[in-house]
Formats: sequence, structure tokens, C-alpha cells
Amino acid sequence: MLAGRPYLAGDPYVADEPELAADSRRAMALAERYARTWPTDQSAAQHTSPRSSFPE
Repeated sequence: MLAGRPYLAGDPYVADEPELAADSRRAMALAERYARTWPTDQSAAQHTSPRSSFPE
């Protein structure tokens, strides 16, 4: 995000932007939690999926 708004076509991409790094860490944590939960409780795993955690 640039100044609190989503990236738009043509906006510069800043790979080391703190918000992008935080989103990446959150995505990795969600994926790990999903992978840990799925083998024993598929219903609970569905509630930890990225689709349930990120707004549309």
C-alpha cells in the first residue's frame, strides 16, 4: 500500500516496504497453521485459510 491505499497500475513497487513484509509474514504464518491443522481437523483448518482471513 502506498500511504494507506492499495497499489494501482503504474505505482512504484518497493520490495522492502514494511507493510509488504508484514503481509508476507502473516501469509506464511497462516499457511503453516493451516498445514498443521488440516491433518487432524479439516473444519478448523477451513477457518484458518487465507480466504477467511483477508477481506475481498
